[in-house]
Amino acid sequence: MKSTHTNKPLHLHHLHHLPTLIWHFTESNIPTFVLPNSAFGFLGALSGPALTTSPTPPTLSTLLPRLPLLILFNWALVFIFDLSNQRLPESIHEDHLNKPWRPLPTNRITADQTRRLLLITIPIVLGITYTLDVWQETCPILTLTWMYKD
Repeated sequence: MKSTHTNKPLHLHHLHHLPTLIWHFTESNIPTFVLPNSAFGFLGALSGPALTTSPTPPTLSTLLPRLPLLILFNWALVFIFDLSNQRLPESIHEDHLNKPWRPLPTNRITADQTRRLLLITIPIVLGITYTLDVWQETCPILTLTWMYKD
């Protein structure tokens, strides 16, 4: 994959590159984590009373509109995990060898900027998950991410 960026770290006036930068942090985990976990959550919800406290199973017409929110939940948590993981020196070295297109090996962002992005992203994700009424599930995941990486 040929890169067209200039190998300069992200600066405030480069915020229009943020969506691409975010994509490069998470793209390899979408098929391996986000989609399988989203499918598991969706199919688990379809099981209804067998796996939940709901007395009746939900209908597809109830669940399908919420599928994008389920994917957003899984992707947001992967984004936090990836920021936390990819900013560490040993991860940067490993990515230079195995995944050289990622943001840190290509110098699109520095480890310190990634840490700052992580610190900004955590409250945003907590706000999103609070709005989705899944913040109780999010807090232990974020705590475990922090314990695993730091």
